[in-house]
Amino acid sequence: MRFLSNLFYREQYIVLMMIFILTAISVFALNQYEYGLSDQAITIPFLKSLENPNLYPDDYLVSERSYYYSFFWQGLGFLGRYLPFNIPILFFIFYCVSLFFFFWGIYLVAKILFQKQEVGYLSLFFLLFFKPLLGGISSFDRIFLTRVIVLPIIIFAFYFFLKKKFLWSFILQGLGFLMHPLSAVHMIAILFVASLIWIRKIGWKRMLIYWIILGILVSPIFVWKIISSPSSASLLHANIDWIQLLRLRSSDEIFPFSWPKIVLEEAALVFLVFLISLQYKPRGQYHRIIIGAIFLILGFCVLATIFSELIPIPLILNLQLFRSFQWLFYFTCIYFANYFLRELQDSKKINKLLLPLFVLGIFYGANNWIYGYVAFLFLMLLLVLGWRRTQFSSSHFIKIFLVVVLILGGIFYIKGDRFYLGNHQEPSWLDVAKRAKEETAEKDMFIVPPNLEGFRIESERTIYGDWKDGTLMFYNPAFGKEWMRRMQRLGYQKDVPLKESFLSLTESDFRVIAVEMRQSAGEGSRIFLVNFREGRRLNFPLVYGNAKFLVYEIE
Repeated sequence: MRFLSNLFYREQYIVLMMIFILTAISVFALNQYEYGLSDQAITIPFLKSLENPNLYPDDYLVSERSYYYSFFWQGLGFLGRYLPFNIPILFFIFYCVSLFFFFWGIYLVAKILFQKQEVGYLSLFFLLFFKPLLGGISSFDRIFLTRVIVLPIIIFAFYFFLKKKFLWSFILQGLGFLMHPLSAVHMIAILFVASLIWIRKIGWKRMLIYWIILGILVSPIFVWKIISSPSSASLLHANIDWIQLLRLRSSDEIFPFSWPKIVLEEAALVFLVFLISLQYKPRGQYHRIIIGAIFLILGFCVLATIFSELIPIPLILNLQLFRSFQWLFYFTCIYFANYFLRELQDSKKINKLLLPLFVLGIFYGANNWIYGYVAFLFLMLLLVLGWRRTQFSSSHFIKIFLVVVLILGGIFYIKGDRFYLGNHQEPSWLDVAKRAKEETAEKDMFIVPPNLEGFRIESERTIYGDWKDGTLMFYNPAFGKEWMRRMQRLGYQKDVPLKESFLSLTESDFRVIAVEMRQSAGEGSRIFLVNFREGRRLNFPLVYGNAKFLVYEIE
Protein backbone atom coordinates (compact mmCIF):
# COMPACT_ATOMS: atom_id res chain seq x y z
CA MET A 1 0.00 0.00 0.00
CA ARG A 2 2.93 2.34 0.67
CA PHE A 3 4.01 2.08 -2.95
CA LEU A 4 0.52 2.93 -4.20
CA SER A 5 0.33 5.97 -1.94
CA ASN A 6 3.73 7.10 -3.21
CA LEU A 7 2.58 6.58 -6.79
CA PHE A 8 -0.36 8.91 -6.29
CA TYR A 9 1.69 11.38 -4.28
CA ARG A 10 4.62 11.66 -6.60
CA GLU A 11 2.62 11.89 -9.80
CA GLN A 12 2.09 15.52 -10.67
CA TYR A 13 -1.50 16.67 -10.47
CA ILE A 14 -1.20 18.14 -13.93
CA VAL A 15 -0.64 14.63 -15.33
CA LEU A 16 -3.82 13.27 -13.75
CA MET A 17 -5.76 16.31 -14.92
CA MET A 18 -4.48 15.85 -18.47
CA ILE A 19 -5.49 12.18 -18.44
CA PHE A 20 -8.89 13.14 -17.06
CA ILE A 21 -9.32 15.60 -19.95
CA LEU A 22 -8.27 12.98 -22.50
CA THR A 23 -10.72 10.51 -20.99
CA ALA A 24 -13.58 13.03 -21.18
CA ILE A 25 -12.73 13.96 -24.78
CA SER A 26 -12.68 10.30 -25.77
CA VAL A 27 -15.94 9.42 -23.99
CA PHE A 28 -18.00 12.43 -25.06
CA ALA A 29 -16.52 13.40 -28.42
CA LEU A 30 -13.90 11.36 -30.28
CA ASN A 31 -15.10 7.85 -29.39
CA GLN A 32 -18.54 8.50 -27.97
CA TYR A 33 -19.58 5.97 -25.36
CA GLU A 34 -22.37 3.53 -26.24
CA TYR A 35 -24.61 1.16 -24.30
CA GLY A 36 -26.71 -1.86 -25.27
CA LEU A 37 -24.63 -3.04 -28.24
CA SER A 38 -22.16 -5.77 -29.20
CA ASP A 39 -21.34 -8.34 -26.50
CA GLN A 40 -23.61 -6.58 -24.03
CA ALA A 41 -26.39 -8.49 -25.78
CA ILE A 42 -24.95 -11.46 -23.88
CA THR A 43 -23.40 -10.05 -20.70
CA ILE A 44 -26.36 -7.90 -19.63
CA PRO A 45 -28.86 -10.82 -19.76
CA PHE A 46 -26.29 -12.86 -17.80
CA LEU A 47 -26.06 -10.08 -15.22
CA LYS A 48 -29.82 -9.60 -14.96
CA SER A 49 -30.43 -13.34 -14.63
CA LEU A 50 -27.91 -13.45 -11.77
CA GLU A 51 -29.70 -10.59 -10.03
CA ASN A 52 -33.16 -12.09 -10.68
CA PRO A 53 -33.21 -15.86 -11.40
CA ASN A 54 -36.84 -15.62 -12.53
CA LEU A 55 -35.85 -13.79 -15.70
CA TYR A 56 -35.23 -15.55 -19.02
CA PRO A 57 -36.79 -18.95 -18.16
CA ASP A 58 -35.60 -21.71 -20.49
CA ASP A 59 -33.51 -19.31 -22.55
CA TYR A 60 -30.88 -21.47 -24.23
CA LEU A 61 -28.35 -18.60 -24.29
CA VAL A 62 -28.69 -17.72 -20.59
CA SER A 63 -28.31 -21.41 -19.72
CA GLU A 64 -24.71 -21.10 -21.04
CA ARG A 65 -23.88 -18.68 -18.24
CA SER A 66 -22.11 -21.41 -16.26
CA TYR A 67 -19.56 -21.72 -19.09
CA TYR A 68 -18.83 -17.99 -19.21
CA TYR A 69 -15.77 -18.08 -16.98
CA SER A 70 -15.61 -14.66 -15.34
CA PHE A 71 -15.98 -13.91 -11.65
CA PHE A 72 -16.64 -10.25 -12.44
CA TRP A 73 -20.19 -10.85 -13.66
CA GLN A 74 -20.79 -13.45 -10.97
CA GLY A 75 -19.77 -10.98 -8.26
CA LEU A 76 -21.69 -8.10 -9.77
CA GLY A 77 -24.79 -10.24 -10.16
CA PHE A 78 -24.55 -11.40 -6.54
CA LEU A 79 -24.33 -7.80 -5.33
CA GLY A 80 -27.24 -6.86 -7.58
CA ARG A 81 -29.54 -9.12 -5.57
CA TYR A 82 -29.04 -6.92 -2.53
CA LEU A 83 -28.06 -3.55 -3.99
CA PRO A 84 -30.35 -2.15 -6.70
CA PHE A 85 -28.23 -1.14 -9.69
CA ASN A 86 -29.07 1.23 -12.48
CA ILE A 87 -27.16 -0.78 -15.07
CA PRO A 88 -26.65 2.00 -17.67
CA ILE A 89 -25.20 4.36 -15.05
CA LEU A 90 -23.14 1.61 -13.43
CA PHE A 91 -21.68 0.59 -16.79
CA PHE A 92 -20.90 4.21 -17.66
CA ILE A 93 -19.02 4.71 -14.39
CA PHE A 94 -17.09 1.46 -14.85
CA TYR A 95 -16.23 2.43 -18.42
CA CYS A 96 -14.97 5.92 -17.55
CA VAL A 97 -12.87 4.66 -14.64
CA SER A 98 -11.45 1.85 -16.78
CA LEU A 99 -10.56 4.19 -19.63
CA PHE A 100 -8.92 6.66 -17.24
CA PHE A 101 -6.70 3.96 -15.75
CA PHE A 102 -6.01 2.53 -19.21
CA PHE A 103 -4.68 5.91 -20.35
CA TRP A 104 -2.79 6.38 -17.11
CA GLY A 105 -1.24 2.93 -17.34
CA ILE A 106 -0.04 3.56 -20.91
CA TYR A 107 1.38 6.92 -19.81
CA LEU A 108 3.28 5.35 -16.90
CA VAL A 109 4.69 2.55 -19.06
CA ALA A 110 5.83 5.08 -21.67
CA LYS A 111 7.41 7.28 -19.03
CA ILE A 112 9.31 4.47 -17.32
CA LEU A 113 10.60 3.25 -20.70
CA PHE A 114 11.81 6.59 -22.03
CA GLN A 115 11.82 8.87 -18.95
CA LYS A 116 9.90 11.65 -20.70
CA GLN A 117 6.41 13.01 -20.06
CA GLU A 118 6.15 14.03 -23.70
CA VAL A 119 6.46 10.41 -24.84
CA GLY A 120 3.62 9.42 -22.53
CA TYR A 121 1.30 12.17 -23.77
CA LEU A 122 2.04 11.56 -27.44
CA SER A 123 1.41 7.83 -26.95
CA LEU A 124 -2.04 8.72 -25.61
CA PHE A 125 -2.65 10.96 -28.61
CA PHE A 126 -2.20 7.96 -30.91
CA LEU A 127 -4.61 5.97 -28.74
CA LEU A 128 -7.34 8.62 -28.84
CA PHE A 129 -8.58 7.02 -32.06
CA PHE A 130 -9.73 3.44 -31.63
CA LYS A 131 -8.29 1.23 -34.31
CA PRO A 132 -9.47 -2.27 -35.39
CA LEU A 133 -6.75 -4.83 -34.79
CA LEU A 134 -6.25 -8.52 -35.44
CA GLY A 135 -8.57 -11.00 -33.77
CA GLY A 136 -11.78 -9.00 -34.14
CA ILE A 137 -10.99 -6.46 -31.41
CA SER A 138 -9.89 -2.81 -31.34
CA SER A 139 -7.19 -0.87 -29.52
CA PHE A 140 -9.95 -0.13 -27.00
CA ASP A 141 -13.75 -0.32 -27.00
CA ARG A 142 -16.49 2.29 -26.93
CA ILE A 143 -18.76 0.16 -24.76
CA PHE A 144 -18.26 -1.49 -21.38
CA LEU A 145 -17.18 -5.11 -21.81
CA THR A 146 -15.37 -7.56 -19.57
CA ARG A 147 -12.10 -6.93 -21.36
CA VAL A 148 -12.52 -3.17 -20.85
CA ILE A 149 -12.32 -3.39 -17.06
CA VAL A 150 -9.50 -5.96 -17.19
CA LEU A 151 -7.29 -4.03 -19.62
CA PRO A 152 -6.07 -1.35 -17.16
CA ILE A 153 -5.50 -4.02 -14.51
CA ILE A 154 -3.09 -5.97 -16.68
CA ILE A 155 -1.43 -2.81 -17.99
CA PHE A 156 -0.62 -1.88 -14.40
CA ALA A 157 0.58 -5.45 -13.85
CA PHE A 158 3.09 -4.81 -16.66
CA TYR A 159 4.03 -1.42 -15.22
CA PHE A 160 4.64 -2.83 -11.72
CA PHE A 161 6.81 -5.56 -13.24
CA LEU A 162 8.96 -2.91 -14.93
CA LYS A 163 9.15 -1.10 -11.57
CA LYS A 164 10.29 -4.39 -10.00
CA LYS A 165 7.25 -4.44 -7.74
CA PHE A 166 6.72 -8.09 -8.57
CA LEU A 167 4.22 -8.99 -5.86
CA TRP A 168 1.82 -6.27 -7.02
CA SER A 169 2.35 -7.35 -10.62
CA PHE A 170 1.45 -10.97 -9.94
CA ILE A 171 -1.53 -10.04 -7.77
CA LEU A 172 -2.92 -7.92 -10.62
CA GLN A 173 -2.25 -10.68 -13.14
CA GLY A 174 -4.26 -13.07 -10.98
CA LEU A 175 -7.08 -10.54 -10.50
CA GLY A 176 -7.26 -9.94 -14.24
CA PHE A 177 -7.38 -13.66 -14.95
CA LEU A 178 -10.25 -14.16 -12.49
CA MET A 179 -12.21 -11.40 -14.23
CA HIS A 180 -11.48 -12.33 -17.85
CA PRO A 181 -8.99 -15.14 -18.54
CA LEU A 182 -8.95 -14.52 -22.29
CA SER A 183 -7.67 -10.95 -21.85
CA ALA A 184 -5.22 -11.67 -19.04
CA VAL A 185 -3.58 -14.81 -20.41
CA HIS A 186 -1.67 -12.93 -23.13
CA MET A 187 -0.12 -10.52 -20.63
CA ILE A 188 0.65 -13.40 -18.27
CA ALA A 189 2.54 -15.05 -21.13
CA ILE A 190 4.41 -11.80 -21.85
CA LEU A 191 5.42 -11.42 -18.22
CA PHE A 192 6.46 -15.07 -18.09
CA VAL A 193 8.95 -14.32 -20.88
CA ALA A 194 9.98 -11.17 -19.02
CA SER A 195 10.57 -13.28 -15.90
CA LEU A 196 12.94 -15.51 -17.85
CA ILE A 197 14.79 -12.46 -19.20
CA TRP A 198 15.22 -11.04 -15.69
CA ILE A 199 15.66 -14.37 -13.91
CA ARG A 200 19.22 -13.58 -12.79
CA LYS A 201 18.15 -10.31 -11.23
CA ILE A 202 15.04 -11.74 -9.60
CA GLY A 203 16.38 -15.14 -8.63
CA TRP A 204 14.87 -18.56 -9.31
CA LYS A 205 13.54 -19.09 -5.81
CA ARG A 206 11.93 -15.68 -5.57
CA MET A 207 10.37 -15.95 -9.01
CA LEU A 208 9.08 -19.45 -8.23
CA ILE A 209 7.31 -18.06 -5.17
CA TYR A 210 5.63 -15.38 -7.31
CA TRP A 211 4.44 -17.95 -9.83
CA ILE A 212 3.09 -20.14 -7.06
CA ILE A 213 1.16 -17.12 -5.77
CA LEU A 214 -0.21 -16.53 -9.26
CA GLY A 215 -1.17 -20.20 -9.55
CA ILE A 216 -3.12 -19.99 -6.31
CA LEU A 217 -4.86 -16.78 -7.40
CA VAL A 218 -6.01 -18.15 -10.76
CA SER A 219 -6.95 -21.61 -9.47
CA PRO A 220 -10.66 -20.76 -8.87
CA ILE A 221 -11.13 -20.38 -12.64
CA PHE A 222 -9.62 -23.82 -13.28
CA VAL A 223 -11.73 -25.35 -10.52
CA TRP A 224 -14.80 -23.76 -12.09
CA LYS A 225 -13.74 -25.08 -15.50
CA ILE A 226 -13.30 -28.62 -14.12
CA ILE A 227 -16.59 -28.60 -12.23
CA SER A 228 -18.62 -26.93 -14.95
CA SER A 229 -17.36 -27.86 -18.38
CA PRO A 230 -19.58 -28.88 -21.31
CA SER A 231 -19.30 -32.50 -22.30
CA SER A 232 -18.87 -31.55 -25.95
CA ALA A 233 -15.72 -29.51 -25.24
CA SER A 234 -12.27 -30.87 -26.06
CA LEU A 235 -8.81 -29.34 -25.73
CA LEU A 236 -7.15 -31.14 -28.63
CA HIS A 237 -9.80 -32.71 -30.88
CA ALA A 238 -11.69 -30.33 -33.17
CA ASN A 239 -15.08 -31.44 -34.40
CA ILE A 240 -15.40 -30.70 -38.12
CA ASP A 241 -18.96 -29.37 -37.81
CA TRP A 242 -17.87 -27.06 -34.99
CA ILE A 243 -15.01 -25.67 -37.09
CA GLN A 244 -17.39 -24.97 -39.96
CA LEU A 245 -19.75 -23.13 -37.63
CA LEU A 246 -16.88 -21.08 -36.23
CA ARG A 247 -15.86 -20.16 -39.77
CA LEU A 248 -19.42 -19.07 -40.44
CA ARG A 249 -19.93 -17.03 -37.28
CA SER A 250 -16.49 -15.92 -36.04
CA SER A 251 -14.09 -16.04 -38.98
CA ASP A 252 -13.02 -12.44 -38.31
CA GLU A 253 -11.55 -13.52 -34.96
CA ILE A 254 -9.62 -16.72 -35.61
CA PHE A 255 -9.38 -17.60 -39.34
CA PRO A 256 -6.87 -15.23 -41.02
CA PHE A 257 -7.16 -16.78 -44.50
CA SER A 258 -10.69 -15.38 -44.68
CA TRP A 259 -9.72 -11.82 -43.65
CA PRO A 260 -9.69 -8.98 -46.18
CA LYS A 261 -6.19 -8.04 -47.28
CA ILE A 262 -6.57 -4.59 -45.76
CA VAL A 263 -6.66 -6.10 -42.25
CA LEU A 264 -3.27 -7.74 -42.72
CA GLU A 265 -1.86 -4.67 -44.47
CA GLU A 266 -2.81 -2.42 -41.56
CA ALA A 267 -1.19 -4.85 -39.12
CA ALA A 268 1.95 -4.94 -41.26
CA LEU A 269 2.10 -1.13 -41.26
CA VAL A 270 1.95 -1.07 -37.47
CA PHE A 271 4.80 -3.58 -37.26
CA LEU A 272 6.82 -1.59 -39.80
CA VAL A 273 6.43 1.55 -37.69
CA PHE A 274 7.68 -0.38 -34.66
CA LEU A 275 10.75 -1.52 -36.60
CA ILE A 276 11.45 2.06 -37.68
CA SER A 277 11.11 3.24 -34.10
CA LEU A 278 13.78 0.81 -32.88
CA GLN A 279 16.39 3.37 -33.87
CA TYR A 280 15.91 4.90 -30.40
CA LYS A 281 15.71 2.37 -27.60
CA PRO A 282 14.98 2.59 -23.89
CA ARG A 283 17.42 1.28 -21.32
CA GLY A 284 18.61 -2.22 -22.17
CA GLN A 285 16.85 -4.00 -19.31
CA TYR A 286 13.48 -2.66 -20.48
CA HIS A 287 14.14 -2.99 -24.19
CA ARG A 288 14.92 -6.70 -23.85
CA ILE A 289 11.51 -7.26 -22.26
CA ILE A 290 9.72 -5.40 -25.07
CA ILE A 291 11.63 -7.30 -27.74
CA GLY A 292 10.85 -10.56 -25.98
CA ALA A 293 7.17 -9.59 -25.91
CA ILE A 294 7.20 -8.73 -29.62
CA PHE A 295 8.73 -12.09 -30.56
CA LEU A 296 6.17 -13.83 -28.38
CA ILE A 297 3.28 -11.95 -30.02
CA LEU A 298 4.55 -12.76 -33.50
CA GLY A 299 4.92 -16.38 -32.44
CA PHE A 300 1.35 -16.35 -31.15
CA CYS A 301 0.13 -15.08 -34.52
CA VAL A 302 2.02 -17.85 -36.34
CA LEU A 303 0.64 -20.51 -33.97
CA ALA A 304 -2.87 -19.09 -34.32
CA THR A 305 -2.62 -19.34 -38.10
CA ILE A 306 -1.26 -22.90 -38.14
CA PHE A 307 -3.67 -24.28 -35.55
CA SER A 308 -6.75 -22.65 -37.01
CA GLU A 309 -6.35 -22.85 -40.76
CA LEU A 310 -4.10 -25.91 -41.15
CA ILE A 311 -4.46 -28.10 -38.04
CA PRO A 312 -7.39 -26.80 -35.97
CA ILE A 313 -6.84 -27.36 -32.24
CA PRO A 314 -9.62 -26.22 -29.85
CA LEU A 315 -7.20 -25.06 -27.13
CA ILE A 316 -5.46 -22.65 -29.51
CA LEU A 317 -8.77 -21.48 -30.97
CA ASN A 318 -10.14 -20.79 -27.49
CA LEU A 319 -7.10 -18.71 -26.55
CA GLN A 320 -7.70 -16.45 -29.59
CA LEU A 321 -3.99 -15.68 -29.84
CA PHE A 322 -4.41 -13.01 -32.52
CA ARG A 323 -5.74 -10.73 -29.80
CA SER A 324 -2.23 -10.48 -28.38
CA PHE A 325 -1.45 -8.15 -31.31
CA GLN A 326 -3.16 -5.51 -29.20
CA TRP A 327 0.00 -5.29 -27.09
CA LEU A 328 2.23 -4.89 -30.14
CA PHE A 329 0.09 -1.91 -31.10
CA TYR A 330 0.46 -0.33 -27.65
CA PHE A 331 4.25 -0.81 -27.68
CA THR A 332 4.37 0.65 -31.19
CA CYS A 333 2.51 3.79 -30.08
CA ILE A 334 4.97 4.26 -27.21
CA TYR A 335 8.13 3.56 -29.22
CA PHE A 336 7.03 5.73 -32.14
CA ALA A 337 6.13 8.60 -29.80
CA ASN A 338 9.71 8.57 -28.59
CA TYR A 339 11.05 8.20 -32.15
CA PHE A 340 8.92 11.10 -33.38
CA LEU A 341 10.08 13.48 -30.65
CA ARG A 342 13.73 12.57 -31.12
CA GLU A 343 13.60 12.94 -34.89
CA LEU A 344 11.62 16.16 -34.72
CA GLN A 345 14.05 17.73 -32.27
CA ASP A 346 17.44 16.45 -33.38
CA SER A 347 17.46 15.19 -36.96
CA LYS A 348 17.80 16.69 -40.40
CA LYS A 349 14.93 18.26 -42.31
CA ILE A 350 14.56 15.28 -44.63
CA ASN A 351 13.87 13.06 -41.64
CA LYS A 352 11.24 15.47 -40.38
CA LEU A 353 9.51 15.28 -43.75
CA LEU A 354 9.25 11.49 -43.42
CA LEU A 355 7.53 11.62 -40.02
CA PRO A 356 4.01 12.28 -41.39
CA LEU A 357 4.46 9.27 -43.68
CA PHE A 358 5.50 7.01 -40.81
CA VAL A 359 2.60 8.06 -38.59
CA LEU A 360 0.16 6.77 -41.21
CA GLY A 361 1.15 3.28 -40.09
CA ILE A 362 -0.53 3.95 -36.75
CA PHE A 363 -3.47 6.06 -37.81
CA TYR A 364 -4.48 4.28 -41.01
CA GLY A 365 -7.67 2.30 -40.46
CA ALA A 366 -8.58 4.01 -37.19
CA ASN A 367 -11.94 5.72 -36.75
CA ASN A 368 -11.94 9.23 -38.25
CA TRP A 369 -8.24 8.76 -38.89
CA ILE A 370 -8.06 11.62 -41.38
CA TYR A 371 -9.07 14.09 -38.66
CA GLY A 372 -6.47 12.58 -36.37
CA TYR A 373 -3.83 12.80 -39.07
CA VAL A 374 -4.58 16.48 -39.71
CA ALA A 375 -4.47 17.14 -35.96
CA PHE A 376 -1.13 15.35 -35.82
CA LEU A 377 0.26 17.58 -38.60
CA PHE A 378 -0.99 20.63 -36.71
CA LEU A 379 0.70 19.36 -33.55
CA MET A 380 3.90 18.74 -35.50
CA LEU A 381 3.83 22.28 -36.89
CA LEU A 382 3.37 23.82 -33.46
CA LEU A 383 6.20 21.72 -32.04
CA VAL A 384 8.57 22.71 -34.86
CA LEU A 385 7.79 26.35 -34.19
CA GLY A 386 8.08 25.83 -30.45
CA TRP A 387 11.47 24.12 -30.58
CA ARG A 388 12.93 27.14 -32.31
CA ARG A 389 12.73 28.78 -28.92
CA THR A 390 15.85 28.54 -26.82
CA GLN A 391 13.90 27.55 -23.67
CA PHE A 392 11.45 24.93 -24.97
CA SER A 393 10.43 22.74 -22.02
CA SER A 394 7.98 20.01 -21.09
CA SER A 395 5.49 22.61 -19.94
CA HIS A 396 5.49 24.11 -23.44
CA PHE A 397 4.85 20.70 -24.95
CA ILE A 398 1.96 20.05 -22.55
CA LYS A 399 0.33 23.38 -23.43
CA ILE A 400 0.64 22.74 -27.17
CA PHE A 401 -0.61 19.18 -26.77
CA LEU A 402 -3.60 20.31 -24.71
CA VAL A 403 -4.57 23.00 -27.24
CA VAL A 404 -4.53 20.52 -30.13
CA VAL A 405 -6.52 17.91 -28.23
CA LEU A 406 -9.13 20.40 -27.02
CA ILE A 407 -9.59 21.79 -30.54
CA LEU A 408 -9.95 18.28 -31.93
CA GLY A 409 -12.38 17.24 -29.21
CA GLY A 410 -14.41 20.43 -29.67
CA ILE A 411 -14.77 19.80 -33.40
CA PHE A 412 -15.99 16.25 -32.85
CA TYR A 413 -18.37 17.28 -30.08
CA ILE A 414 -19.98 19.98 -32.23
CA LYS A 415 -20.29 17.91 -35.39
CA GLY A 416 -21.11 14.59 -33.69
CA ASP A 417 -24.29 13.14 -32.27
CA ARG A 418 -25.59 14.32 -28.94
CA PHE A 419 -24.22 12.22 -26.10
CA TYR A 420 -26.76 9.72 -24.75
CA LEU A 421 -26.31 7.51 -21.71
CA GLY A 422 -29.14 5.08 -22.49
CA ASN A 423 -29.51 2.20 -24.91
CA HIS A 424 -28.12 2.92 -28.39
CA GLN A 425 -30.14 0.32 -30.24
CA GLU A 426 -32.37 1.38 -33.13
CA PRO A 427 -35.32 3.34 -31.60
CA SER A 428 -38.16 1.26 -33.08
CA TRP A 429 -36.45 -1.97 -32.06
CA LEU A 430 -35.87 -0.57 -28.59
CA ASP A 431 -39.52 0.50 -28.37
CA VAL A 432 -40.72 -3.06 -28.98
CA ALA A 433 -38.37 -4.45 -26.33
CA LYS A 434 -39.53 -1.94 -23.71
CA ARG A 435 -43.20 -2.61 -24.49
CA ALA A 436 -42.51 -6.33 -24.12
CA LYS A 437 -41.22 -5.76 -20.59
CA GLU A 438 -44.17 -3.54 -19.66
CA GLU A 439 -47.02 -5.62 -21.10
CA THR A 440 -45.94 -9.26 -20.86
CA ALA A 441 -45.08 -11.66 -18.04
CA GLU A 442 -41.58 -12.88 -17.20
CA LYS A 443 -42.44 -16.38 -18.46
CA ASP A 444 -43.61 -15.14 -21.88
CA MET A 445 -41.32 -15.72 -24.87
CA PHE A 446 -40.54 -14.02 -28.17
CA ILE A 447 -39.54 -14.97 -31.68
CA VAL A 448 -37.47 -12.12 -33.09
CA PRO A 449 -35.62 -11.44 -36.37
CA PRO A 450 -32.24 -13.18 -36.07
CA ASN A 451 -30.35 -10.37 -37.79
CA LEU A 452 -31.12 -7.99 -34.91
CA GLU A 453 -29.47 -8.35 -31.53
CA GLY A 454 -29.92 -7.19 -27.96
CA PHE A 455 -33.69 -7.74 -27.57
CA ARG A 456 -33.16 -9.46 -24.21
CA ILE A 457 -31.51 -6.37 -22.68
CA GLU A 458 -34.57 -4.15 -22.32
CA SER A 459 -37.33 -6.72 -22.70
CA GLU A 460 -35.94 -9.10 -20.04
CA ARG A 461 -37.70 -11.88 -21.93
CA THR A 462 -36.63 -15.21 -23.38
CA ILE A 463 -36.18 -15.28 -27.15
CA TYR A 464 -35.82 -18.19 -29.54
CA GLY A 465 -32.42 -16.98 -30.70
CA ASP A 466 -30.47 -14.49 -32.82
CA TRP A 467 -27.24 -14.41 -34.80
CA LYS A 468 -25.25 -12.84 -31.95
CA ASP A 469 -25.88 -15.89 -29.74
CA GLY A 470 -23.48 -17.92 -31.86
CA THR A 471 -20.42 -16.26 -30.30
CA LEU A 472 -20.80 -18.54 -27.27
CA MET A 473 -20.04 -21.69 -29.26
CA PHE A 474 -16.29 -21.19 -28.65
CA TYR A 475 -16.42 -23.11 -25.39
CA ASN A 476 -19.36 -25.41 -26.10
CA PRO A 477 -19.57 -27.06 -29.54
CA ALA A 478 -22.96 -28.54 -28.63
CA PHE A 479 -24.32 -25.02 -28.17
CA GLY A 480 -23.11 -24.18 -31.67
CA LYS A 481 -25.05 -27.09 -33.09
CA GLU A 482 -28.21 -26.03 -31.26
CA TRP A 483 -27.69 -22.41 -32.30
CA MET A 484 -27.47 -23.36 -35.98
CA ARG A 485 -30.59 -25.54 -35.70
CA ARG A 486 -32.49 -22.54 -34.38
CA MET A 487 -31.07 -20.23 -37.04
CA GLN A 488 -32.27 -22.66 -39.70
CA ARG A 489 -35.72 -22.67 -38.10
CA LEU A 490 -35.60 -18.87 -38.34
CA GLY A 491 -34.91 -19.10 -42.06
CA TYR A 492 -31.13 -19.16 -42.31
CA GLN A 493 -29.93 -20.06 -45.81
CA LYS A 494 -26.39 -19.90 -47.09
CA ASP A 495 -25.63 -16.75 -49.11
CA VAL A 496 -29.07 -15.26 -48.31
CA PRO A 497 -29.31 -12.22 -45.99
CA LEU A 498 -30.81 -13.13 -42.61
CA LYS A 499 -33.51 -10.48 -42.84
CA GLU A 500 -34.61 -11.64 -46.28
CA SER A 501 -34.75 -15.30 -45.25
CA PHE A 502 -36.69 -14.43 -42.07
CA LEU A 503 -39.26 -12.48 -44.09
CA SER A 504 -39.83 -15.54 -46.27
CA LEU A 505 -41.14 -17.63 -43.34
CA THR A 506 -44.83 -18.54 -43.27
CA GLU A 507 -47.42 -18.89 -40.49
CA SER A 508 -46.80 -22.63 -40.33
CA ASP A 509 -43.03 -22.05 -39.87
CA PHE A 510 -43.68 -19.77 -36.92
CA ARG A 511 -46.22 -22.17 -35.42
CA VAL A 512 -43.62 -24.94 -35.41
CA ILE A 513 -41.24 -22.68 -33.48
CA ALA A 514 -43.99 -21.62 -31.09
CA VAL A 515 -44.91 -25.24 -30.33
CA GLU A 516 -41.25 -25.98 -29.53
CA MET A 517 -41.00 -22.96 -27.22
CA ARG A 518 -44.25 -23.80 -25.42
CA GLN A 519 -43.05 -27.33 -24.73
CA SER A 520 -40.10 -25.95 -22.76
CA ALA A 521 -42.01 -23.08 -21.14
CA GLY A 522 -45.12 -24.99 -20.14
CA GLU A 523 -48.74 -23.93 -20.02
CA GLY A 524 -49.63 -20.37 -19.13
CA SER A 525 -46.81 -18.78 -21.12
CA ARG A 526 -47.53 -16.72 -24.21
CA ILE A 527 -45.54 -16.73 -27.43
CA PHE A 528 -45.08 -13.51 -29.40
CA LEU A 529 -43.58 -12.86 -32.80
CA VAL A 530 -41.77 -9.65 -33.75
CA ASN A 531 -41.73 -9.17 -37.50
CA PHE A 532 -40.79 -6.39 -39.87
CA ARG A 533 -43.65 -4.13 -40.91
CA GLU A 534 -42.44 -4.33 -44.50
CA GLY A 535 -43.12 -8.07 -44.56
CA ARG A 536 -46.44 -9.59 -45.52
CA ARG A 537 -49.21 -9.54 -42.94
CA LEU A 538 -49.52 -12.78 -41.01
CA ASN A 539 -52.71 -14.48 -39.93
CA PHE A 540 -52.02 -14.04 -36.19
CA PRO A 541 -53.60 -11.60 -33.72
CA LEU A 542 -51.77 -8.26 -33.94
CA VAL A 543 -50.99 -6.89 -30.46
CA TYR A 544 -48.65 -3.98 -31.18
CA GLY A 545 -46.99 -2.09 -33.98
CA ASN A 546 -44.72 0.88 -34.61
CA ALA A 547 -43.01 2.44 -37.61
CA LYS A 548 -40.82 -0.58 -38.36
CA PHE A 549 -42.15 -3.61 -36.50
CA LEU A 550 -45.34 -5.56 -35.89
CA VAL A 551 -45.86 -7.80 -32.87
CA TYR A 552 -48.17 -10.82 -33.14
CA GLU A 553 -49.29 -13.34 -30.56
CA ILE A 554 -49.13 -16.95 -31.72
CA GLU A 555 -51.95 -18.73 -29.97
